Amino acid sequence: MPFNNKIEVKQFEFVTPANRPGTGEEIFDNSASPTVVAEITFDCLKPGDRIWLNSIFHLTNNQSGEEPIIDHAILKNNVPIYTAQTEIDGTGDDNIGQIFSQETVDVITTLEKNVTYKVVVSTPSINGTDVFLFGPITFTGTQFTKGKNSLAFNKVEVKQFEFVTPANSPGTGEEISDNSASPTVVAEITFDCLKPGDRIWLNSIFHLTNNQVDVSPLITHAILKNNVPIYTAQTDIDEDEDDNIGQIFSQETVDVITTLQKNVTYKVVVSTPSINGTDVFLFGPITFTGTQFTKGKNSLAFNKVEVKQFEFVTPANRPGTGEEISDNSASPTVVAEITFDCLKPGDRIWLNSIFHLTNNQVDVSPLITHAILKNNVPIYTAQTEIDATGDDNIGQIFSQETVDVITTLEKNVTYKVVVSTPSINGTDVFLFGPITFTGTRFVDGKKGFR
Repeated sequence: MPFNNKIEVKQFEFVTPANRPGTGEEIFDNSASPTVVAEITFDCLKPGDRIWLNSIFHLTNNQSGEEPIIDHAILKNNVPIYTAQTEIDGTGDDNIGQIFSQETVDVITTLEKNVTYKVVVSTPSINGTDVFLFGPITFTGTQFTKGKNSLAFNKVEVKQFEFVTPANSPGTGEEISDNSASPTVVAEITFDCLKPGDRIWLNSIFHLTNNQVDVSPLITHAILKNNVPIYTAQTDIDEDEDDNIGQIFSQETVDVITTLQKNVTYKVVVSTPSINGTDVFLFGPITFTGTQFTKGKNSLAFNKVEVKQFEFVTPANRPGTGEEISDNSASPTVVAEITFDCLKPGDRIWLNSIFHLTNNQVDVSPLITHAILKNNVPIYTAQTEIDATGDDNIGQIFSQETVDVITTLEKNVTYKVVVSTPSINGTDVFLFGPITFTGTRFVDGKKGFR
């Protein structure tokens, strides 16, 4: 049941309980009573609503010689609707601050009130986990609603929201293709009509497991538009015996439409062209979402929330020769930046970013500090260890997400994603594309876009 051209953003819920690294909480080893990472509640959901859920948190593993399987899930009123299993590196590898990201869409079929979604995590494979939960933590939920009685906006519309969640639980995986000319299709979505000026915001998460012994193959993963790549990344996956199980692959980009286009299909694809007979398998959860922002006078309506502004930058959408990142946290490397002209009290700025790093240090897994700055002041800071050369050191994915709540009138506000390796001199760690940084401004108000 597509939304077509009547969509409201009825409610935007979020929680950012810890936006900086700190002393972590040991997670539970009981999947029946997992650790709650974050939760959000919606007052009223109606048939036809779509609830778009996104989350990021970090884990550190202190087990010596152990790489436990992490169970992480999204619950709806304590019932799992998205469940993933991801192996975490052991002590001495990139075990510090490993990024765990989740994304799914819940389709509402009956009237539901006081609905609570939770992100939970546990390590049921071992007793006494010695695995710790760290910030930053973010959990967001966006309620898309069909309706007639709403406030109007007259410059930007959420014209269409497409998504696919073909496999939201781990299971028997499909061996992926070893031919980049004929890759494995992970998921696809189609838009009926795109017009000049539209922005199509694309997000995807899937998981891979590598059964190759002593081989860390290079994974090529891409987003295609009518079978033409518009976003291509290369990421090394851990070998068997390391954190090879359920490794998370996330993609994000924005497609700017310049001509009238009909029946446009976007696909997420994956392959391992570096080896024959891959022995690398695709697992759920899989999610692929596309949000169409449109300019127009006859607009869609909101009841309580407006999308006032959507800013984005995609400065590098293909892997290439990377830039060595700074080893000085006081003068970090700027990955990407976006600017908002005017923010008002009550606004929420939803920020998302993905970039890739490659580490050329031999037998060194440096700690990466990556942050989001607001007018050069950190509002989100994470620390994540990167693998050493020989492990999955190539194109490691770094993702960030947070919400900035505006309390005063602010003009010319610039948000930046920055990265550095302050733990070592002369980093030998390089920044690669794809790079994406998006900011969505949600506004409370009676009037629409001005």
